[in-house]
Amino acid sequence: MHAEYSPDVGTSFVDYRGCGFWTCDAALETVLALLTTELEPKADGDEAVNAALDHWALQAAAGFNGCVTADLDRNLAGGILTSDVTGALGRLRARLPARGLVEADDPRFLRRAERVSAAGPWRTPCALAPWVHEVIKAMTDLLEGQLPRLPDGYWFVDGDGRHHLPRDRMEPHA
Repeated sequence: MHAEYSPDVGTSFVDYRGCGFWTCDAALETVLALLTTELEPKADGDEAVNAALDHWALQAAAGFNGCVTADLDRNLAGGILTSDVTGALGRLRARLPARGLVEADDPRFLRRAERVSAAGPWRTPCALAPWVHEVIKAMTDLLEGQLPRLPDGYWFVDGDGRHHLPRDRMEPHA
């Protein structure tokens, strides 16, 4: 059973082509940081890839409580990077530990985060491994068109998986 939560406190929406899911900021930030590191070799000289990785690094490190965005529609425009991202997500998931804390502390990510933060405050993202696994699975399904639309509710992804919740659950809990 997943814990009660409020979408307006430390949760953000991940969407692509009109479909998406809510999840905890820390898990999304960690996935974006890991993607940034995984796709770093593709960035060499590619302005579009660099722009996407810069965006993800800033979102991952800046601490935009409740406003973290992968902006997949913009960053994957044209579909060229989409297969690279789904491949990277699969590789990341295969390497992640099943338990414990996942810290996005690769020096390549840290250098990019420092640069895009423009000397402002930033932090190294981290989240529990089960939650990171589930966000990666949900993001992969989303990019592959396998995340069903829910007209009567929304998807919430936590460490136990993907949950269909009714729209009225989006109200803050008392």
